[in-house]
Amino acid sequence: MKTKLLLTAVLFGLCLSATAQVPQKEVDTHLVLAQDYMRQKNYAEAKKALHWFFTKVPDYNKDIYIMGYKAYEKVAEVESSAAQKAVYLDSMITVFRLKEKQFGLTDREYNNLAFRYYKYFRNDKSRYDEAIATFEKVYENPESVILNNFPAYLSIIRQYSAKVEQLSAPALLDIRAVIAQAEVKKREAGTDPAKLKRFSDLVDQLFYETIKPALNCEVIAGIASNEKLTQYDFARMVFAWSMEFECTSFDYFELAAKTIANNPEGKNAGILTLLAKKAAADGRYQESIELFQDALPLVTDSLKKANTHMDMARVYSLLGEKSSARSAAFKAIETSEELSSMAYSFVANLYMGSYEDCRENEKETVDRAIFMAAYDLFQKAMDFEGMEAAKAQFPTRSQAFTERYEDGEVIDIGCWIKVKTKVKTRSSQ
Repeated sequence: MKTKLLLTAVLFGLCLSATAQVPQKEVDTHLVLAQDYMRQKNYAEAKKALHWFFTKVPDYNKDIYIMGYKAYEKVAEVESSAAQKAVYLDSMITVFRLKEKQFGLTDREYNNLAFRYYKYFRNDKSRYDEAIATFEKVYENPESVILNNFPAYLSIIRQYSAKVEQLSAPALLDIRAVIAQAEVKKREAGTDPAKLKRFSDLVDQLFYETIKPALNCEVIAGIASNEKLTQYDFARMVFAWSMEFECTSFDYFELAAKTIANNPEGKNAGILTLLAKKAAADGRYQESIELFQDALPLVTDSLKKANTHMDMARVYSLLGEKSSARSAAFKAIETSEELSSMAYSFVANLYMGSYEDCRENEKETVDRAIFMAAYDLFQKAMDFEGMEAAKAQFPTRSQAFTERYEDGEVIDIGCWIKVKTKVKTRSSQ
């Protein structure tokens, strides 16, 4: 460590005290040496020739610094001694900073410098402040950020939060927003979408790992209240956090889900179904039906599609639209036989519950034919309990006989049911 600090002090100190009274011949000699060594990939000798420039004529030109930080990095890569490697890497950073002081750094060089903080110093917490400051400089020009510096920046932030101080959720969101701005610039510039998505997904993963220790439902609520949930990427994060921390009862959860569902990239059957069930639970039945209808074309699995039809059937029933409920239940049977028992019992119970609404109070056998039709469906479902319940509501044999109906005779049922069934009776006991 003392050696590293001494080298840094020497480089900076001598640069400040250097004069321009160096013979041109000597300058030319060292320049030729440095260039030749760099071409030969003899970086150990090249850095020696370049060190002369840093100490004697630091303002000679920018190329000596470009060669310099490359040379120090190359010798560091092959150095077996950890202590000496650290000295070389520190010298590499120092040369970057010397160029910054003398000639400034290009956007690309700031990107390269920032990435090297991540590559070589991500486990060195003494470097985090300068690393973060460098990344902040990089993101001042979002269109110039290299893709590698999307996850690299967040990796440094995650290390800082873990080893130095846990950053607050709002502070981390600000950082994520800065990276998102750069992502937008890349997208607008025509960056390969698949490649950009790989980096964006990695950023999302790192971001979640970093912010997770600071999250709970109340924190998420506070974040959501200060942000625009109409922003798709933000909504995706809030939705995921809400699911993870079981915050689905909060209003922001549904708003986030709707934002995702309204975006072509995020619209999927799972989100729409979740919203539909939430609307139904809140008594917003018509909205629930519309959401289920939007979800249906996106469901590819036959059993899941059948379940969606059954969900719709239940909501139609809650709306009092029994005919539509029956249609949806029968559609479930058509879609997947696995739900046939459930669907038949469901419709049978719709019939059972319609007795008071549909009875005409003229002939008991006609009115109670509803229970006969329900029995037919319970039988298809092999729902023996339902069959017994329906049978208990049949007219007695004497009632049917008095009204001139015989067992097995076909009878039409009116009201919304509109089906035929055969007369069934029970004993008077």
